[in-house]
Amino acid sequence: MNKIIRQILCLLLFAHVHTLAIIFESNNLQDISKYIDKKSKGTQETIVIFDIDHTIAELPIDLDTWIPNNIARLQQKGLSKEDAVSFTLNLYFTLQNFLELTPIGNSCELIKKLQKQNIPVMALTNRSIVVAKRTISQFSQKDIDLSIKSPIKKTLEFPVTYNCRFSHGILFVASNDKGRALFAFFEKAHIKPKKIIFVDDKEKYLISVEKEAKKRNIEFVGMRFSLQDKKKKAFDFDKVEQQICDLKAKIGIDPIQIASKKSAKIKTTKIASNKFAVGT
Repeated sequence: MNKIIRQILCLLLFAHVHTLAIIFESNNLQDISKYIDKKSKGTQETIVIFDIDHTIAELPIDLDTWIPNNIARLQQKGLSKEDAVSFTLNLYFTLQNFLELTPIGNSCELIKKLQKQNIPVMALTNRSIVVAKRTISQFSQKDIDLSIKSPIKKTLEFPVTYNCRFSHGILFVASNDKGRALFAFFEKAHIKPKKIIFVDDKEKYLISVEKEAKKRNIEFVGMRFSLQDKKKKAFDFDKVEQQICDLKAKIGIDPIQIASKKSAKIKTTKIASNKFAVGT
């Protein structure tokens, strides 16, 4: 009898472990609300996490999609991948200083609603720490403060494969694996959530976080946010290039010149301490 009971308990435990994760798709951020337990409000048992670009905010120029496309174009013109990445991202960092974020859909209202309900909220982005201050400023200009109910208030900087920084409720992980970087942050900050709700427009990042959550038997709810799909599918490289040229003319940046290998290596050396994201 005891053996049978143990077998039943093992089966129940196995079933429980394998029902800890769910990933679904929606074009409405509000759909995560149904997965927030009332009893977890006011605790760190459940943490709601948002990606930034194409999830809760967007730029007037789609640099997120432009980055990998421009890197590929420069490689086709003869630059090495390293030089193409260096050149593209240096321009990206410069342009960020002159662009404002616009909240997507009801993201601003939802974030404030969750914060009022005393639910920990933060962002997880592949944006580099180079644009951390600018990103925080972009949100501030739109009256979005992710630090209000962030899991911790202090700034943390730590390495995974490359440097990460948590500041003002945003975890900047650059080219690091999002799942590994998130749980490295939890470890550094001594945070032990029982449930993670993560929203991202890219499924691969949901899977990355889900994988790490499963290792720790942490319940995971991932929402693949699809509202921007049509806009991303309609991406026009030439149109975006023209928008970039117009912006550069407006702010007084010289027209793009393909960087020589020498200058590209100099730039790469300056930023080598933190490999940068090719997508956000």
